[in-house]
Amino acid sequence: MIGRRNSAILLLSLAATSCGAGGERLDAAADAQSPTPAASEPSTANVPEEFRAACGKPGAEVFTEQLRVVVKHSECDLTGVTIFHKGRSAAVPEPGIGVGSSSGVSVEVDEETGDVTFTAEAETAQY
Repeated sequence: MIGRRNSAILLLSLAATSCGAGGERLDAAADAQSPTPAASEPSTANVPEEFRAACGKPGAEVFTEQLRVVVKHSECDLTGVTIFHKGRSAAVPEPGIGVGSSSGVSVEVDEETGDVTFTAEAETAQY
């Protein structure tokens, strides 16, 4: 049977061992296993902030104050996303199609690249 004093020494020895070089190896192993972004995932760094959460999420809604926005398909797939500008809206169609409304907003999707161009006419005073 191990006495209390010997138990304390044993525990301290185990603690010191795990904090030394062995602990560093555990950290390195944990780093090697930590998830990293897949190389195939596009970067959204160049995508306007209000559009980022909608990337790859058909049915999502984006509210923007910008009058003209171009979003590269290689960085963000906006297919099926509805873009709003001051109460006016248009849904992003499939590539090669453009949609517009009498309220002055339009969305065009380049047939080859899939890049989305959203345009909203500036509001004019109505008399």
